[in-house]
Amino acid sequence: MAILRFSFVCFCLWLAACASPRPHPPTPTPFSSKPSTPTVPPITLSEATQTPVAGFSARLLGSHQAQVSLFSASQSPSTLTVYAYNRLTDYLYAPNGDVWLIGGFGAIQQRPNGQQIWHSMQSGLPANYFQAIAVSPAGEVWVGGAENVLLRFDGRTWHDESQALRALPQDSPWWTCRSRTIFGIDFDETGQIWVANGGIHLYTQENGRWKEIPFPSTLLPIAGGGGCPTGLHVKNAQHITIVRQGCCDTPPTAYHFNGITWSQDQNISAFQEHLAARRAQTNLPLKSEDLRESGLSLPFSPGQLLPFLLTPLWPLGDSVRIHRFGELTLALDEQGTLWLNDHNTLFSNRNGRFEQENLPMHGERDGINFDTARWLDFPGNPVILTSEGRAIEFSRWFWGETEPGKDYAPLMSAQAAEWNAPWLYFTRDLQGRVWFYLPGEGLVMSENGQFTVYPGPQDLTLAASGGVYALDDGRILVGTRGAIWVFERGQWQKWEFSDTTDIFWCFTKDAHGILYAATDTSVYQMTSNGYTRWEFPTPANSLPPRALLLTALTDGRILYVNSFIVAQRQRNEWRGHLFERVNFSSAALDSEGILWVYSGYNGLLRFDCKHLFP
Repeated sequence: MAILRFSFVCFCLWLAACASPRPHPPTPTPFSSKPSTPTVPPITLSEATQTPVAGFSARLLGSHQAQVSLFSASQSPSTLTVYAYNRLTDYLYAPNGDVWLIGGFGAIQQRPNGQQIWHSMQSGLPANYFQAIAVSPAGEVWVGGAENVLLRFDGRTWHDESQALRALPQDSPWWTCRSRTIFGIDFDETGQIWVANGGIHLYTQENGRWKEIPFPSTLLPIAGGGGCPTGLHVKNAQHITIVRQGCCDTPPTAYHFNGITWSQDQNISAFQEHLAARRAQTNLPLKSEDLRESGLSLPFSPGQLLPFLLTPLWPLGDSVRIHRFGELTLALDEQGTLWLNDHNTLFSNRNGRFEQENLPMHGERDGINFDTARWLDFPGNPVILTSEGRAIEFSRWFWGETEPGKDYAPLMSAQAAEWNAPWLYFTRDLQGRVWFYLPGEGLVMSENGQFTVYPGPQDLTLAASGGVYALDDGRILVGTRGAIWVFERGQWQKWEFSDTTDIFWCFTKDAHGILYAATDTSVYQMTSNGYTRWEFPTPANSLPPRALLLTALTDGRILYVNSFIVAQRQRNEWRGHLFERVNFSSAALDSEGILWVYSGYNGLLRFDCKHLFP
């Protein structure tokens, strides 16, 4: 059962981990050995340097709109490389002699002669993470996973059966398992298929149509009362068993349906026998749950496996959203090393493959010596790397260890639409100073722990504040709804856009000095007389997209990434891929033109931007 279990952290532990804003990673670059200087004492904003503002002005920009057409990414780009989760969730023996393994790497098919075939996004599948597998009486292999992805393999071709399967909303925000993650697939004694997802929603197919069998959500525990469902066994419509994990020292629970009512107990023997029968002839020599140490032969390099402790993190329910930059963020250091931060542990590929770093992110801190500190520029929240080998997000330092942060944290928490967030957008300029906009106070610059405040516009409330960007000419841009505030030499000017009320989050400037800005769905090019806007489509029935990256490449191309799109502009033409079944949450571009994108359950994806489009 241990291998079948999907990684789950019960709500009681999750709540403790999420109770306060979280930290980020350090780089192994040696620190300066010069004598340390005293740490900077915290100050209140009333004690900070106050700079008077001469005035405000506004300018309504003219516009030209262009529509963008994209490739569908149901077939993944050929330049895609998958770095998969180190998780085996299930395996079985098929009647034709094939052994199938599924997990965070997609699916591995091993034929009787030992040949292995790897099925994943790298080979064209729409997803990488599967939690359920079953073989039909006709020999077809069905797999299911996150976001209701349900695929059928007829021996030659994969067919997406997901579209017909309804993605129902979460029944309760307190049920900690997502309703759109398929955990069980089974065929009953008549050959009829049954599918269950984490809601719990149970479906069967009759006459080519999916039919839901109601499950009483009142049976589900709230908060930390139990684990996620892990298995489904159906003899017939009068004998159905659903098994969920225990949590916090409680045993697994079985839900039984007799065709009329549901009941529950701890008797999971029928499911265990069913599982054992499916695996009886696999002879899988598993030495460890860690696939790197399992002894299994794999059809891909071990370097493409993420560390065992890095598990897929996801918002715990449709109504619970974590902060804008996702459950894991990416950053590149000065040496080109890619860092991954799940807000509890740091990982990097500095030794050629991704490993956990022994760098504490929690615990006591006696203050920060900014004279010897180094930084990692994670999006919206840079990380301070101390000479003592610790790391702390700037937001955690500001809210938790400075007097102005402590004073304003309750107000920000009360106003925030998303809980457990950095709340503000923090960014660094070329001189290493941190800039952010604090509603009610103004634009704040932090240099070596000292604050300077520039009073700003009153309409930059928390709900209306977006990205902050420091241009190399000294101007500071602050995004807001339908506008960009520009701060230059003590003056504020508002650039207003008549065709949108969306918030601007990302900014970049190309080699010719042309400025680009992005909302969650559009990219804007600034011109002397106005701007040009390109709007990108959004997949149907998806969560709202989030802008993740806008950057200018050295060869003049502009790269834009949001939750579903990877697009680039070259020679006045936008081309892109729309990923309808994948949700990106962080992106970083290295100096070699390699785009790294974290995609939740689907792992870490690597794109070669030089060959991204034909």
